[in-house]
Amino acid sequence: MPFVVPTKDEQRVLEARGMARYYWALLRRVPYVFRRLVAPWFDVLALGLLLLAVFNRQLAGAVSDWNGISPLWGLVVVTALLAYGLLRANYEAFETMRERVPVADGPAKPPPLRTLSDAGLAMTGQAVTRRAMIYAAKHYNENDPAAAAEMVKTFRSDYLPDLLELFDALLLRGFVDPNPTLRAQYAELADGRVAHAMASYLRQQCVRLGSS
Repeated sequence: MPFVVPTKDEQRVLEARGMARYYWALLRRVPYVFRRLVAPWFDVLALGLLLLAVFNRQLAGAVSDWNGISPLWGLVVVTALLAYGLLRANYEAFETMRERVPVADGPAKPPPLRTLSDAGLAMTGQAVTRRAMIYAAKHYNENDPAAAAEMVKTFRSDYLPDLLELFDALLLRGFVDPNPTLRAQYAELADGRVAHAMASYLRQQCVRLGSS
């Protein structure tokens, strides 16, 4: 979506701070909106009256002798036009702001774990490992090979990527064993016992990180 450069009046509305200043900026923009929206209709009306005066003088005379409408109805019309101008100015300010904000293609992704602070990583890591431990303890059954295999498959797709990212983030801070064999063992994830052990080990390191 191309970047939209707001007009001076629109910029004043967008940069207003506080409700009173915001609506004051909107009110200052109403005449511009009103003139832009109503001017074409006045041109049509003027052209219509000109043609009426040229081709039907009798009817044009009747129009010129018209006494108008009551002040009450005039006040109603002016109030309605003012309200419409205010609502239109508010809507245009909203549209301008929406066009200036890029729209994401999907839900926002959380920041990489390695970019978090120690406290943030410790808290996030404990939450990630707790979910993994609960799943592993609940669904692993070594007496049922089919169920155990299904558990490992789900764990690899839904939990293992986050745990490996957590492992790497903790490794950068020196809170896990740097032995590459350990990470390879976790990455291969042979069975549910390894899954639970991995989550439990990383949780302990997150607790250490949080208390350090």
